[in-house]
Amino acid sequence: MDALAQNNSDKKDTANNRYHDAISSITTKNPLYILDGKQIDDTLSNQIVQKLDPNKIKSIDVLKGAAAQALYGAKGANGVIIIKTKDDKGNKKLDFSSVAEKDTTYVVDGQLSANKYNGVNPNDIICITILKNSDVGDKHISNPDKVVVIVITKPFAISQYQQKFSNLSKDYKIYFSDPKNNDKEFLYVLNGVPVDQTKNDEIKKLYDISPKKIKVVLFKDKGSELGNIKPLVIITTKK
Repeated sequence: MDALAQNNSDKKDTANNRYHDAISSITTKNPLYILDGKQIDDTLSNQIVQKLDPNKIKSIDVLKGAAAQALYGAKGANGVIIIKTKDDKGNKKLDFSSVAEKDTTYVVDGQLSANKYNGVNPNDIICITILKNSDVGDKHISNPDKVVVIVITKPFAISQYQQKFSNLSKDYKIYFSDPKNNDKEFLYVLNGVPVDQTKNDEIKKLYDISPKKIKVVLFKDKGSELGNIKPLVIITTKK
């Protein structure tokens, strides 16, 4: 086998492995498939997916559990596999039209959403909470039997905890006064435990801390007297 043929074979194997890894991560049968923003009919999904050239797949995302059901309703009960191909022009957004139960209200990043999840990247969602309106007590929603779906995205959570810590640390606030600065290289330490910002559940930890429970926020830029090689944020909460 020549080098070009070997290279093409390797690419195909990689694409096939990526596809099968996504499929195997959903243990239930008959997941819902979304291909380039469109739901695939249940009766045709197996045929279409089997005929799909793995080399044309640009990305594969998997939704499971509450996230899948909140976004796609009953159709997402068995999990959702979102496939985007290289042929997709990128002008379409994911189709969340199936989620419209008339008695459901959506709150995305603290705002009532008339368009449900339209425009929200599923990969940015770090938390979905489903409540009855009677549990929420929202005076703007007249029907207490409505279901309220509360969505928090990663960019929103990050902006909220940055604002929260800025109110508690002058040095932290000064650092973020420059719009070019971000906290991608920061090391956050919460009650002595480093926070892994690459994980959504860790970002949610910072977002969830109540300002009233924070004892102190200490910010040290890199090269401080502590010898830290990256900006350091030490958060201590009250017991």
